[in-house]
Amino acid sequence: MLRSTFAAFTTAQTALGASQRALDVTGQNMANVNTEGYTRQRLDLFSRSANYTSRYTHRNAANVGNGVKFNNVTQIRDPFLDVRFRRENARVGEHASKLNVLKDMELVFDETMNETLATQIKDFVFQLQELSKNAGSDEFEGMLRMSADTLAKSINGAAKQLEAISQHQVFELADVDIPNINGILKSIQALNKNIRENEATGNAALELYDRRNDLIDRLSEYMQISVTYNQIEISKGIFVDDINISLYSDTSPPQLTTLVDNLEIAQFSTKYGPQIRETPQKYTAHAPDQHSIYITYRGQPENITNKITSGYLKGSLDMLNKSGEYDTPPSDFRGVGYYMQSLDNLANMLASVFNTANSFPAGTFPPSDNPNDPRDYRPLFDSADGFSPITAKNFSVASGWDSKQYGITMNKEDIPVGTDANGNPMNTDGAQANITYMISLFESKHSFTNPNGQTIFNGTFQEYFSYVGGVLSLDTQAVGKLYENYVIVADGISEMKEAISGVNMDEEGINLLRFQKSYNAAARLMTTLDEALDTIINRMGLVGR
Repeated sequence: MLRSTFAAFTTAQTALGASQRALDVTGQNMANVNTEGYTRQRLDLFSRSANYTSRYTHRNAANVGNGVKFNNVTQIRDPFLDVRFRRENARVGEHASKLNVLKDMELVFDETMNETLATQIKDFVFQLQELSKNAGSDEFEGMLRMSADTLAKSINGAAKQLEAISQHQVFELADVDIPNINGILKSIQALNKNIRENEATGNAALELYDRRNDLIDRLSEYMQISVTYNQIEISKGIFVDDINISLYSDTSPPQLTTLVDNLEIAQFSTKYGPQIRETPQKYTAHAPDQHSIYITYRGQPENITNKITSGYLKGSLDMLNKSGEYDTPPSDFRGVGYYMQSLDNLANMLASVFNTANSFPAGTFPPSDNPNDPRDYRPLFDSADGFSPITAKNFSVASGWDSKQYGITMNKEDIPVGTDANGNPMNTDGAQANITYMISLFESKHSFTNPNGQTIFNGTFQEYFSYVGGVLSLDTQAVGKLYENYVIVADGISEMKEAISGVNMDEEGINLLRFQKSYNAAARLMTTLDEALDTIINRMGLVGR
């Protein structure tokens, strides 16, 4: 049985249309080869099945299909690679944030600062030696006070630099990162609305998907996220994609906190407050301000600080909130607070040791009797206002010594003053025995402890400062290595994504030739069918006329 006269023309016509549309898609890909974030598109082709029957068709008759049809233009993406890239991108962001601050702090504890502190200590020792040779000289004691003041200002300068680094990090977090995140979420919300409107009217929204995917990738740098898609039927046969973006917490069990639910979004904010710890130890710890991240979703605020387990925000929070061995209990990372409190520890130890050495009775700090009696309590160092706990920032020459209410205690008769650098007992032999003892304090080892009374380091003042700088150098190297590793992994995943989703000009050139030949072949089929039909209509039945 002959098939329908124009069925073959329909086959050729669908082939022409599909080839033309495929050429359009290929041209779109080639035009956007340099467009950042563009995802390669593909025309989905399907064979049209035979949909005609005849009561006279026998069972062995072959039904040939009715050509080709294209269902949609889709993007070529691998969702698994998207998930992997965004997870690694969060880790890159976290360690990039930490590394930036650690490198800034290295400038505070570099060799120049180390040499400056060593020089000031040597000068202080030298002035003590000169005073011991010129006992009772106001001029030489004045030079010693100037040297002590310079030493205090050197420690003040390092503390102020660390404070500036901390304040800059606070500014970055509150005035740069949080507004950027809120801006990204608002842009995603607007794109979700546009995508929904386009899909509801049957228009493709592929370029809008590209822009949204780019924003999601940028969001993943700040925190680890989970992205899910759901097809929603809004009318008979009309589907739109709804998107849900959640903060993913690497806890046990993992937690999901909604940030985007299609057209509803959360907004971020930050705040902080002072956290001061008073301890019974000789060292009074002042913890850094504790910063918190909040979101407001559907009118309900929530503190998500502990839910942020990766990303740039995690790195910033660790640098601002964690102080390593100085936390109670000790935390897993040494942020700015560790190094600020290390300087505070140094200032406290200097004040404690030399104030004790210069006061009566020896070996008690503060003295057991009236601390306001300058004959008994003669501090060389104090806080700038004389009332606040001593920190590296307010560490200064004591007002009583500076105003000459009292001077350096040359000797303490009949009272042991400790041991020398070799551990030998020292007594009051000699008119300047106490000055000799003070000089030995710079060579003696001291036990630097944290607020919990645990020893962090045992050594001289200069060794302790060098130790803190060494810890910082090791922390910087460790974080730097992790950052490099995560960058390599993220770049590798990005290259795999590009191999799948990126435009390859060689491949598109092949497609161009392939679809051009397909188009020419369909046109030739149309011509052939026309010639065959002309034969049937105009030439059949002419014999015998």
